[in-house]
Amino acid sequence: MHVARFTPLHLYAAFLTLALPAALMLGMFAMQDEQRRRFTEIDVERINIVDADGTVRLVIANQARQADTRIDGEVILEGRTRPPGMVFFDEKGDEMGGLVFSGADAARSGGMFFDQYRQDQVLGFMYNQSQRGDEFRSQAGLSVWDRPLDVSIVQAIGLVEEAQAIEDEAARRQALQKLEDDGVFGHQRLFIGRQPDGSVGVRLHAADGSPRLRLAVDVNGEARIEFLNADGEVARTIGAD
Repeated sequence: MHVARFTPLHLYAAFLTLALPAALMLGMFAMQDEQRRRFTEIDVERINIVDADGTVRLVIANQARQADTRIDGEVILEGRTRPPGMVFFDEKGDEMGGLVFSGADAARSGGMFFDQYRQDQVLGFMYNQSQRGDEFRSQAGLSVWDRPLDVSIVQAIGLVEEAQAIEDEAARRQALQKLEDDGVFGHQRLFIGRQPDGSVGVRLHAADGSPRLRLAVDVNGEARIEFLNADGEVARTIGAD
């Protein structure tokens, strides 16, 4: 009977035959672990959700590490303090809204906002509360704004900086007021919710931001409709009676 003899070369070849598939399988499992991991709990100061090319699409962060505002690829209002929360970005990396909360003791605020392209928010759900002594004030509701389509927020900030650089105080205030009147920053058009005085209702504004119609129910349960003129004065009131 012929007995097979295994040389070191044979043993080495057999080792490679078995080890190579095992190594490939371990590598595949390691790659899967690298791509998807499960945690029971994690403490982190900031999480960036990015596209395959690295474009940031969502940032979840505390206040100290909150995302910069980017419009047209440019950081604006650099260094400003932003509350902790979630900030969303579009395919270009421009900010397009977010969810933020902040508070200390009785002072609290929170909101969810949707931004117009290259502009500030046009829809927001907000809550604010404060306390002075024994007086507690809160406001909560939905707001809608008009924002200019022909002026980006980057351009608006540039115009403000030019106006603020004017040395004469009266001329500076006049220049800033003109920007406001021209609608460079946009205007609030609608509010639905609770007012700090405890009333609930609806406020409708003209295109220039002036209030023109108010529907309200006050803290005593009295309902009324108020029509306002262009100067903001109540021109007519309809009560429940």
